[in-house]
Amino acid sequence: MKPTWKPPQSDEFNMQRVNAASFGESIDNLPFIVEHPTKANHYYLLGYGGNGTVNRMLGSHFLRDLIIGKKTMMQRSFN
Repeated sequence: MKPTWKPPQSDEFNMQRVNAASFGESIDNLPFIVEHPTKANHYYLLGYGGNGTVNRMLGSHFLRDLIIGKKTMMQRSFN
């Protein structure tokens, strides 16, 4: 589907592209890692903020270990 919105034009500038994004972060800057409340074995890993990429990478290891039943010090820290 092609966008229908066209950026405004003026004699002072000519915009070729326009970007917009939402930005949010948790209060403690940690990612949200939770199991879905009604669907077994469905997990959410939401890494917000400037460290989102790092949070998602570390969180994916956390979830992997949780799913395969491997106990780690990180899991004990969050229980």
